[in-house]
Amino acid sequence: MHCHFIGLDVLISCHDLTLPANIRDISTEAFEKHLQLTLVSNYELTRMALPHLEKNESSHIVFLGGGVTIRPIKDFAVCTATKAALEHFAKSIALDEAKNGINVNVVSPGYVATPAYQPWLGPHSLDELREKFKDMQPKGRMAEPEEIANVIEFVVSKKNTFMTGSVVLCDGGWSIQ
Repeated sequence: MHCHFIGLDVLISCHDLTLPANIRDISTEAFEKHLQLTLVSNYELTRMALPHLEKNESSHIVFLGGGVTIRPIKDFAVCTATKAALEHFAKSIALDEAKNGINVNVVSPGYVATPAYQPWLGPHSLDELREKFKDMQPKGRMAEPEEIANVIEFVVSKKNTFMTGSVVLCDGGWSIQ
């Protein structure tokens, strides 16, 4: 991989590959693909970005995690394991890079109303999924993408000069029930 930057203040990695299946049904190949996307790609992105981020007085790296690391759910062992590894990767990088003015954090959303759920919905709509989540969330609904974006906006803002190595849960209280 080769990248050329003019300048870089913030790296936000917000990809997801959810593999909802019992571990007995997941092939090694599928597990490796998930590991590659969740952990190896973030390792590569971070290594490429660090020399550019350290040129600034203050820079930020944000990885999107998931509430499954706090409250695992049935048939999500692969997702839970790789997101937990990502959180610890971020914390380790935060320790290494704090002296260089780079804050590294994880924002962990819960259920967010996005088209990413389409493969699970089948003939059902996103609105029907929203309805289902009314009783599953303390806030009584799924998050909207803008709500997660607002949290990320603060984490990478000039107002955040001290927080590093943190996992910011933004799950509407799902992880505390």
